[in-house]
Amino acid sequence: MRGIPGSAGQFERPAALGSMFGGGGSGGVQYVQTPPQTTTSKTEPWEAAQPYLKDIMQQAQTASGATSTTPYQGPLQADPTAAQQQANTWKQQYAQNPMLSGLGGQEMQLASDTLSGKYLDPSTNPTLVPGLMATVAPIERNFAENIMPQLTSDAWNQGAYGGARQGIREAQVSRDTGQVISDTVAKAVMDNYQRERSLQQLAPQMAQAGAQMGMAPSEIMSAAGAQQQQWNQADINEAIAQYQNTLQAPWQAVSPYASIIGGLQMPTATTTTGQGFQAMPGTAQNIMGGAMGGLALGNALFGGANPLVNLGSYGGWGQAGSTILGALMGLI
Repeated sequence: MRGIPGSAGQFERPAALGSMFGGGGSGGVQYVQTPPQTTTSKTEPWEAAQPYLKDIMQQAQTASGATSTTPYQGPLQADPTAAQQQANTWKQQYAQNPMLSGLGGQEMQLASDTLSGKYLDPSTNPTLVPGLMATVAPIERNFAENIMPQLTSDAWNQGAYGGARQGIREAQVSRDTGQVISDTVAKAVMDNYQRERSLQQLAPQMAQAGAQMGMAPSEIMSAAGAQQQQWNQADINEAIAQYQNTLQAPWQAVSPYASIIGGLQMPTATTTTGQGFQAMPGTAQNIMGGAMGGLALGNALFGGANPLVNLGSYGGWGQAGSTILGALMGLI
């Protein structure tokens, strides 16, 4: 067997091949980054639900187009009624001069006079002096009609008529009668004072009662006007509700439909592509691949002899040449 000159006809592996296939070369798998790629992520609803979702969107668009954007043009609040305005006028007049009110005016005046102390003073009390005169009159009448005639009769019968004893007796009886009258008047005045002081403390309640009586007509009129205003406001609210129903009418069929579809747990389909890395063969792999390809070509052309064992034959050198050529091509 022939060999490459060197060592007793044995085939020797060149050192260069050892560096290519061994640890000192650039062998192994190399990874290179591919050109930048556009990442696309698309999530779509369940294919079976897509027609219904498109239908909902179409209906919503139609409903939106049919919905008016014009605000409500009618009144929002009912105006005060004529009765309310009249009641307010009465209240203003009463506030300016409550004494002029026919109902409750006298009570207000009485409360005002009582608070001022008008009835405490006998000279300004329109009822005290006549009351005192009525109380004293029987006493004076009894003195004039009964007591004095009796004194005169007694003096006549005793023969002392016109004498000093008669004068003394009449003076004494007159003084006693005057004292009774004075005591009666004093007691009446004191009783009146105490009574008026008690009424004076109750005057605020009396004034409040008079004010309520004076305000009663305006309050009744105001309540009637408020009721009319509520009726008017109810008509306005009804008109607003009808307008809102008109705006919502195009959506009546869309909302339940959308609620049903939206409430379903429908799967989705997601497709994502992105940038990655691609493994590229190294130098040793290229050489090995080329050599194996060349060897296969040599076998086909020159037969199945092993070129590394029998290089002396024509076929062996042909196969060896094909192998070397294939290795060189692997470097390209």
